[in-house]
Amino acid sequence: MIYRLLIDPMLNSSHRSAASMVREGEKVLDVACGTGALAYLIARRTGSRVTGIDLDQIKLRSAERIFSKGGIKDYRFVHMDATDLSAFAQNEFDVAVISMAIHQFSYSVALDILTEMKRVATRIIIVDYGFPLKPGFLKWLTYVIEFIAGGDHYRNFRLYMGRGGVDPILKAAQLVLRKRIVRGRGTLVISSCDF
Repeated sequence: MIYRLLIDPMLNSSHRSAASMVREGEKVLDVACGTGALAYLIARRTGSRVTGIDLDQIKLRSAERIFSKGGIKDYRFVHMDATDLSAFAQNEFDVAVISMAIHQFSYSVALDILTEMKRVATRIIIVDYGFPLKPGFLKWLTYVIEFIAGGDHYRNFRLYMGRGGVDPILKAAQLVLRKRIVRGRGTLVISSCDF
């Protein structure tokens, strides 16, 4: 509930930008979909068939409720680990999206996830923190939010920032940046990539 009421609204502009990169009717995989906020925007905007995966079953149930209440019928949500997408065929999806998750994983896990996304989709869209964060309130707020998340999540966020944000991970995963949209004075970046 907290995530849906506080975090999702802060990401709305970035999610709209990511949804604008999806073409009408494409088959979409939303990795680490959480409450389904991005998946919902994509489905409403494009009429795309959306599949969302996450390890948090409570968030998946929340996502299903949002889709059901919104009258969207062509979707599915699956409890699944993003490092093993073997349940999906090669190139089963036109595009795979991941929002605000790469920074929370270790570098090796992030690479494993992107490798799996490359196998099941022909294009990848990533929403995550920009680098470097500009001094000021948004940087402070970002660090407070990540500190509250705590544990490995916070440690991985610090390592993500220490390595230079998303670009080094894109390079290591052999993804080619085709389009980038910057939001929140550089706090968030939306990267559309192929390979």
